[in-house]
Amino acid sequence: MSATEKNEQGEIMVLGHSPWPGYKKAFLLIFGIACLYLAVILYNSLQHLPQH
Repeated sequence: MSATEKNEQGEIMVLGHSPWPGYKKAFLLIFGIACLYLAVILYNSLQHLPQH
């Protein structure tokens, strides 16, 4: 279905929405915290490796 396709009544069939305010900022904040958390886990796991 293209963006300009019309139904039987001649109405344009478009599925659109406006983004929730603050969603992108919250997503980036949580994503950054998750990446930092994983980096800390990786750093700590590499510190406890036996030295050969």
